[in-house]
Amino acid sequence: SLVTMAEAIRETGATMTSIGVGLRYDGDLMRAIADAGVGSYYFVSDSSALDDVLGHEIATLQNALLPNARVQVQLPAGWSVAAVD
Repeated sequence: SLVTMAEAIRETGATMTSIGVGLRYDGDLMRAIADAGVGSYYFVSDSSALDDVLGHEIATLQNALLPNARVQVQLPAGWSVAAVD
């Protein structure tokens, strides 16, 4: 399950944050993933707010002084990144 995957990721020392986009997602599952991954849970009404959420997550990583930090974004099928600033 996704929660089990988040727990396994936590065991490696990483965290997992979940983001619910729009109204068609399972909020309880998203919270459970974030809790199991010791990460944050966000809700955004549409994808235009993702840059704020991801910016916050990156700033949090930078403030923790993790020199080898990386961000991996997995987009749903059919989605693409238009630009990265």
